[in-house]
Amino acid sequence: MGDRQSGFINSASASILLLLLLSGGLYLVAMNPPLAGFAVQSETQVAAQFKSIKPTKEQNSAASQDSLLENNVWGQTSPPKYACLIWYEVRKGDTEWDLSAKYAASDDRWKWINTMRRVSGKSETDEKFVAGEKICIEWN
Repeated sequence: MGDRQSGFINSASASILLLLLLSGGLYLVAMNPPLAGFAVQSETQVAAQFKSIKPTKEQNSAASQDSLLENNVWGQTSPPKYACLIWYEVRKGDTEWDLSAKYAASDDRWKWINTMRRVSGKSETDEKFVAGEKICIEWN
């Protein structure tokens, strides 16, 4: 019995010793990377590398800038930009559904509501109206 217990203690202490050595080695590498063979550059060296990169003619052209703005992260085109034709001042008790029933030209009331929010500068999740607030009810 005594041998099993001392074997367990020896394996536990060996594991602890191994963890201490590994963490000490990792600490040493983190604090002094060149000692472990890692190349380290100063912030000024990295900044100089980025400054030396010159944009191409395509990147400088207005057409490519516009195309970058029109495409989102996934390469899809941005929603169309609308200009408001008629502004409406919200009255107490007005709801999006009531206004969409009154002013939407089509049966797609959700589309009208989402476009109204975007054109009016509201958040897509902003469902509340404040009396006196101006919203766009017709756009092109």
